[in-house]
Amino acid sequence: MAINPAFIPRELHEVYAPDEYDTESSIIACNFPTGTNIEECRNFMSWIGPVIYIANAPSVQKETNFVVVFAAPDFAIKAIQQSQLIYNEGYKIYCRLVDEKPTLWSNIVSYFHSVDQQYGTSEQISNFVNDTAAPAVYNTSNKIQVGIKELVNSDLSNQVTKGIANVSKQIKESVESAAETLYPV
Repeated sequence: MAINPAFIPRELHEVYAPDEYDTESSIIACNFPTGTNIEECRNFMSWIGPVIYIANAPSVQKETNFVVVFAAPDFAIKAIQQSQLIYNEGYKIYCRLVDEKPTLWSNIVSYFHSVDQQYGTSEQISNFVNDTAAPAVYNTSNKIQVGIKELVNSDLSNQVTKGIANVSKQIKESVESAAETLYPV
């Protein structure tokens, strides 16, 4: 079943700005006729604003789509606000901003959002942190203190190396234990 061309931008997921280019200046332009090349797209999109870079984007139903990077975010906004972008032979071009690249922080936020969705309220998450995560961190801290005390109280000539290795091992084990507690497999 053919998809309405207006929905193509929504059907394409995980379309990001090319590396080294600004996400806010990048759009995905959809529904060019099959066989349209990058230079033809560049010529067309240059009517909106200066184009810095163009790359091919995935296709939903054999149409040609492009990631277009403009010189500034204003041009990207102008492109997505155009209600009538008509290419040769009456093809209407649909645009949207590219997706944000996932980062460590966005993954953490997504994780806690999904935990909130799965387990309920923020109060339950707070209880989890207080009941499980905090003791794991406290346990890690205690193991480090024990290791440091052993190091300070030991015969410095031969046992400095052993103490440092022991502290390192305890830190590693504590971090692994905390990780397993926080993120069970």
